[in-house]
Amino acid sequence: MKSYNFSSIEESIQNFWERSGTHKTKNFNGPKYYLLSMFPYPSGKGLHTGHLLGYYAGDSQALFKKMQGYNVLNPMGFDAFGLPAEQYAVETGAHPEETTQKNTANYRRLMERAGLGFDWSRSFATTDPAYYRWTQWIFLQFFKSWYNEKKNCAEPIERLIETIEKSGNHHIKHWGKEKPRKVTAEEWKALEKKEQEEILSHYRLAYLSDRVVNWCPNLGTVLANEEVKNGFSERGGHPVLQKKMAQWALRITPYIDRLIEGLDRIDWPNPVKQMQKNWFGRSEGAEICFQTSLKEKSEIRVFTTRAETLFGATFLVLSPEHPMVESIIEWQKKAIKKGDEKIKKKHHHLLTYLAACKKIDERKQKEEKKEISGVESGLSAKHPITGKWLPICVADYVLSTYGSGSIMAVPAHDERDERLAKHLGLPIISILNENNQLQSSHFLDGLSIKEARKKINSYLEKEKLGEPTIAYTMHDPNFSRQRYWGEPFPIFYKEGIPYGLDEKELPLTLPLIDAYKPTQEGKPPLARAKNWKSKEGHPLECNTMPGWAGSSWYFLRYMDPNNHQHFASKEALAYWNQVDCYIGGAEHSTGHLIYARFFTKFLYDLGHLSFDEPFKKLINQGMIQGRSAFVYRIEGEDRFVSHGLRKHYKSHPMHVDIALVKNKKLDLEAFKKWRPHLKNATFVLEDGHYICGEEIEKMSKSKYNTVDPEKVFLEHGSDAFRMHLFFLGPITQSKPWSQKGLEGIDRFIKKLWQLFYNQEGGKKTLSPTSSAEEEKMLQKTIHAITSYLEKDTLNTCISQLMMLVNGLSKEKNLGIESAQNLIKLLAPFAPHLSEHLWQDIFEKKSSIFKEKWPRYDASKAIEESRSYVLSVNGKKKDLFSVPSEWNEEKIKAFACNHVLKKVDKNEIDRIIWVKNRMVNIVLKK
Repeated sequence: MKSYNFSSIEESIQNFWERSGTHKTKNFNGPKYYLLSMFPYPSGKGLHTGHLLGYYAGDSQALFKKMQGYNVLNPMGFDAFGLPAEQYAVETGAHPEETTQKNTANYRRLMERAGLGFDWSRSFATTDPAYYRWTQWIFLQFFKSWYNEKKNCAEPIERLIETIEKSGNHHIKHWGKEKPRKVTAEEWKALEKKEQEEILSHYRLAYLSDRVVNWCPNLGTVLANEEVKNGFSERGGHPVLQKKMAQWALRITPYIDRLIEGLDRIDWPNPVKQMQKNWFGRSEGAEICFQTSLKEKSEIRVFTTRAETLFGATFLVLSPEHPMVESIIEWQKKAIKKGDEKIKKKHHHLLTYLAACKKIDERKQKEEKKEISGVESGLSAKHPITGKWLPICVADYVLSTYGSGSIMAVPAHDERDERLAKHLGLPIISILNENNQLQSSHFLDGLSIKEARKKINSYLEKEKLGEPTIAYTMHDPNFSRQRYWGEPFPIFYKEGIPYGLDEKELPLTLPLIDAYKPTQEGKPPLARAKNWKSKEGHPLECNTMPGWAGSSWYFLRYMDPNNHQHFASKEALAYWNQVDCYIGGAEHSTGHLIYARFFTKFLYDLGHLSFDEPFKKLINQGMIQGRSAFVYRIEGEDRFVSHGLRKHYKSHPMHVDIALVKNKKLDLEAFKKWRPHLKNATFVLEDGHYICGEEIEKMSKSKYNTVDPEKVFLEHGSDAFRMHLFFLGPITQSKPWSQKGLEGIDRFIKKLWQLFYNQEGGKKTLSPTSSAEEEKMLQKTIHAITSYLEKDTLNTCISQLMMLVNGLSKEKNLGIESAQNLIKLLAPFAPHLSEHLWQDIFEKKSSIFKEKWPRYDASKAIEESRSYVLSVNGKKKDLFSVPSEWNEEKIKAFACNHVLKKVDKNEIDRIIWVKNRMVNIVLKK
């Protein structure tokens, strides 16, 4: 072999790894280290460089840990349920499983081609029935559990029933906004089964609820917040509306304090921890009851963190989605029938306003412009202390997901309340004097804010007008999707009441249907299935679970993926325990990572786990950035306006594949063929061309700005690609993709190759012993790379290897031990090349990854002498060397003797010594 043939070497080594089972992991085989990379969604686009940065970083760490003697679990699977496969099925009629399996096979092929050392024997996809059987099982555990506040943990629902049968539910805390019916033990026993189930639904951790969701009529499904951009679906650019629908939800609220506390016990980046805390939005305050004029015992419960401002409240504001709004509309209709013209106007204004609020894009624009709008309803609520009647308004700056979805407006001391009050002409009352003491506040006058808050909270609780409450910005997540391609719920309905299937009936697999879209009546696709019923003939749930259902616990299944009796055995769970290091993007900070922590704490409560945090350490890989291209769709039309003409049309941006764009100009015919729904697209051109917008942003399949790694593999090899990605910069920092640096990596590999092979391709003779200079270089590099790997600074590891190879290239004969240590140091970063050299140069039969990591020997790293720069007044004059054991005084004296040959001793003002680097002689002015 005359030169480094990466294609031949990488193919040969990958075959060797597969034959020998190099990367297979056995349970209970010494000290463990569980390293996990976030698994991908296998789209038709395939892997891109952004994926590979994280996968390579994790793989290099896994290989390093193996050589340190750990039993390393480094698995990979596929998060394969989701909207893209379903939409492709809608467009083509092909079953989503076909495209998913094809894409999954391609992803695995690319990962193997990349040389990633995953244990494929443990791989699975979330779409495998053998896997989602356990996702369904976990959902059933949520459905059959409640949260016991006194024990601060989840328990089987049977324990709640036992408590109610003994003493009723008056003393039992519920966690939802809607209060359950209160009953005594005797009343409970007298209830019908349906009535009992209605009460239990307020306590179950998985429950049905009418929720406001992101509804996309064109796609016929509910979208998660991250699937909506500027009021349009990220896929297809269709309008998205706010709509109230019956949805399954998981009760995360009782876990939030534990989720906040747990952040202090894990080694995660501080920005991620803070993002989660902000997402939870924990606020301590009081919930105050306001009786309305609607009817007797009709109340609005308002959450506030500043109860001391109660006497400054001049009106109430409801979110557009507040349940009371529907009651107000009905009340208005009755008033109109009686001839009330004022209410007729308010009714019209309210309906118009509510319709506008359903358009997410308009609400988003108002938020960005900080516009405040709202309407008066005509209904009033009584102040709980003064008895004054306060107008009830509806405004979209009040969030339905925070607190009670309603506020008491204190316009003198809140900017948004003030702007709405001025907009509607409502009164403004100041309740703070210049000394920040309460005024115009009855029995709170003269008190400080802190004193007043304590007194009013105590008064409200004593008079049963309110109670101390903790509110969270985060609400129980929606767990329903109106899609086909997702996990079926193991739920059937009997007399309208949901019941869980017997666990022996799992998995409940997806049925065959005639089309992957909603029915004509608007029901989810599963409603198309024939005989979609339980064994007893009861209708099954037609919604499916969201994409994050399977990804919230997948790290547990890797521990024991072929277990048919449980999601993983107790022994395997105890051995592998937490994930020691988890690598993935920061975009999952407030989604996947929260849900994974939630699922873990829940399974811990039920005794299935011995740990309540899933990931000990988290590394967020930086983004590989690419150049994105945009087209601009005119709202309500299949027309696209060129970038420079956007101001003349109301349009929204849509990512377009960069392969369709050259010099900012869009290939119009290729664009129309790009997606079926674009075939009839028309364009508003400028100077005969469609000019696209551009932006440097994260490289992502959804942004169509990815670089195909296979092309890089063909030109440079996967080892070079891996090292280049590391060399771009720290893995935790974002960086633009650049192919130029690959040439430098190629030169480095060529120089390293020449340490072992001559020009004719023959093996060089290695010296039986290593020189002292080699030893020093090797030991310094061993110490540096080991330290850098433990700190996850992989870019500096590549720099160290380059310096080492440069140094060793100057030696006449490379020593055998030096050569072996060099190859071991290289192994985590260029595994194919290292494995080849290990087998070819040293004729080893087993993998290099069975070898021990080089041990640092400080005694061999000692320098006999050190070089210093000699400067005078900061200007370099000379270089000199001194024995390494010399101290500061000796070095300064030696430097002075050099200078004294040219200047008088009295001319020296001071001497500056920089250890191991420089001596600067400063002369008097």
